Amino acid sequence: MERFLSCRLEDLADPFDLPDASEAVERVRGALSRSERIRIYGDYDCDGITGSALMLKTLRDMEADVDFRLPHRMRDGYGLGIAAVEEAVVDGVDLLITVDCGVTARGEVGRARELGLDVIITDHHQPSGALPPAVAVVNPWVQDASYPYPHLAGVGVCYQLCRAISGSDMLRELDLVALGTVADMVPLTGENRILVAAGLEQLRRAPRQGLIALAEEAGVNLAEATEQELAFSLGPRLNAPGRLGDATSMVDLLLTTESRRAKDLARECELKNALRRKMLETTVARAQLSLETDAESLDRGCLVLWGQTWHRGILGLVASRIAEQYRRPTFVLAPDPDQPTLLRGSGRSIEGFSLLDALRECDDLLENYGGHDPAAGLSLQRDRLEDFVLRMDALVRGEISSRRMLPELAITGEIPLRQVHARSVTQLEDLGPFGQGHPSPLFLSRDVEVHRARPVGKQKTHLLLELGSGALKAIGFNMAGQWVNASAPGRIDVVYTPQIDRWRGRERVQLMLEAFCPAGAGPDDLVLGALRRRWRFLRDLYPGESTLRSIYDYLSEGVAADEVAAAGDGPAAEFFHPEGEALDRLLNDVPGIGLPGLLCALEILSQLNQVAPLKRGDQTFWLPLPNPAEDMRPEDSDIYARGQEKLDRIAAAAGNEVSPEKLVRILYGLSLSSGEDTLRGDGT
Repeated sequence: MERFLSCRLEDLADPFDLPDASEAVERVRGALSRSERIRIYGDYDCDGITGSALMLKTLRDMEADVDFRLPHRMRDGYGLGIAAVEEAVVDGVDLLITVDCGVTARGEVGRARELGLDVIITDHHQPSGALPPAVAVVNPWVQDASYPYPHLAGVGVCYQLCRAISGSDMLRELDLVALGTVADMVPLTGENRILVAAGLEQLRRAPRQGLIALAEEAGVNLAEATEQELAFSLGPRLNAPGRLGDATSMVDLLLTTESRRAKDLARECELKNALRRKMLETTVARAQLSLETDAESLDRGCLVLWGQTWHRGILGLVASRIAEQYRRPTFVLAPDPDQPTLLRGSGRSIEGFSLLDALRECDDLLENYGGHDPAAGLSLQRDRLEDFVLRMDALVRGEISSRRMLPELAITGEIPLRQVHARSVTQLEDLGPFGQGHPSPLFLSRDVEVHRARPVGKQKTHLLLELGSGALKAIGFNMAGQWVNASAPGRIDVVYTPQIDRWRGRERVQLMLEAFCPAGAGPDDLVLGALRRRWRFLRDLYPGESTLRSIYDYLSEGVAADEVAAAGDGPAAEFFHPEGEALDRLLNDVPGIGLPGLLCALEILSQLNQVAPLKRGDQTFWLPLPNPAEDMRPEDSDIYARGQEKLDRIAAAAGNEVSPEKLVRILYGLSLSSGEDTLRGDGT
């Protein structure tokens, strides 16, 4: 218990216990003594960026001749490639050190040996098959490894190796270790807990210029930073450039000591993060539309989606959103621009289903794959896609029951709301940092009075409640719609994590909402509440005649038009581009329509011969057709008709006694055509 609470750095294992650490240290020190040229080759995510910065700083401080490379996500793809090996040889590199990648790069490291280039692998991904023929493979997952804690992030492996190389505890670099560890969502247990706690202390006490600038862009107070700021503010921003292509400037951001340079790079990062968010929302909306308008896609145990123009850098984020919404393992793919017949993408799972094990069962269909149980990447030829979909469907149906499809909350304890006060919450903070494998405590308080409720945030999507006799503030991110669906109850049962909100020297307790329901609601009420939310989502997705007419009128007036004559031959014409600048204007000016509903409306209007799609390269523009029929009949559209069937089915289920299995199937969009629960139900 004392070791758990103290998070002492001296409780870290000896770095030389890592596999091949001695061989790696000997080779690096030899390179230093002979003034050999060293290159660091990292990954483009936050873990790889922070690890590369850490290794680069360590070797620079030891006066090494060292540079670094990060792969361009679109051009190079993930991991060490043959081209990177050959470039290093041409550049006269003597020693190549990978960061957060390389444990499966057998062919690439073999090529390096042929060319006389030594390679040290540092990685934390699980090996698959024989290890690469490197000078050293420093990875705690290597078979028969004696290292006591295998769950280090890539930056954690780098930190331990850098300790061994330099003979120093490198306390000033622990902020990088904490950021990369939290962002990579490895378990915050054991050594990761120690590293993150020490890194947060370093971040609060003496932050580096790059993180100061990044925090200013994010509106984060580093003096009071917690693991939440690393996970949800700083980490995603540092990840954004790599998702869009090139993350090289982020290593510069972390290592620069010039305030102006840091601010310029942080601003660049913020702009790319905003672009990443917009691309994500658009792609999620297109993925939702693809699922909801296809007659067969939702009747799968595993969801597999692909889009011709979807950006490869956000596929994992899209898969995560879809898996959470539809409660099934999900893969999202896009074509490789250099090999159009090859699909690459990412998968995300739900609790209790291992994607990595499932992909091993599909080994004969895949070009490549790797990752972890909850998240994985893969590539396959397009002509193998149908076989992959069918096999994954069978694997998931054989493992996941209807009950498991329902999300669950592991509640730490049930307490009266009056027990939540500053002293008790401060004591809870001593159990942090919280994260994967060591989640924040969740408490349930029943029959709590609601004094005030209002939507907050730029888009009014978040919910702010004032609860109990002390009007305790509770914030629920993206929960404003749930409050409307719950018919604004006066008393609620609420699940939350209590926190201390520190701002400008003031401290107050606030609750981070995880879930709520009307006081005394039972399991059936909760499922019906979820059905109401799905009904609302589908109602907004399939807009009615008046909204369709408003969208057509808006487009035909040319108020939201994009001029795209330069994109092709012929006279100038006005078109609407649903990813252009006109999008925000249309969403603001046409009430009651969101991005998914707009995309669906364009497809419905196309089926009704009101608008026509026009391809310009990889983009689709929409042209309003002249002389539309005065009587617009949405039911003549197959897409609209299927949507109404779904809405009618939910309404019927909500008003009648329906088996729990069928309720789950309706809730997550599974077809009822078979008349029975084809997932393995357990009667709950």
